Amino acid sequence: MGTQKRRDRYYSRVRIPADLRQHISKTELVKSLETTRYRVAKVRAARWESHVSDLFIHLRRNARGMTKQQIAALVRHYAETTLEECEADRASREVTQDQHDGVSLAITDALEQNDIDLTFNCLDRISRTTDELLKEQSIELDRRSSEYKR
Repeated sequence: MGTQKRRDRYYSRVRIPADLRQHISKTELVKSLETTRYRVAKVRAARWESHVSDLFIHLRRNARGMTKQQIAALVRHYAETTLEECEADRASREVTQDQHDGVSLAITDALEQNDIDLTFNCLDRISRTTDELLKEQSIELDRRSSEYKR
């Protein structure tokens, strides 16, 4: 899962888990977050990724009893749902333990990836985030400077 900037807009990219790829003919789902602001994008991405986690939970429980057409329609429905609908849906229902666990796993995965990136000095994602935050605050720093590297 991740937030990416393409041109002027942010997108959320969610990889399809390996155990579900037999049901979904894609390796990832990508959704425009319809914003140019980093902080807004992060909030919207969290909502969208939670919504997609619900899809994965549903498929793990029910895919065996569904046709390929039903699965395709379900995935299409989840992919086309607007972020506002995701938020309205979340606000109107209680969160199950499975849904909570799905979000917790997504957060844990992201934290583990950040830990790996930092351990092996892979700073590309961190540098992009830093650049976006600096730009948002109208702060200019040379990437080679000691202030930037702190």
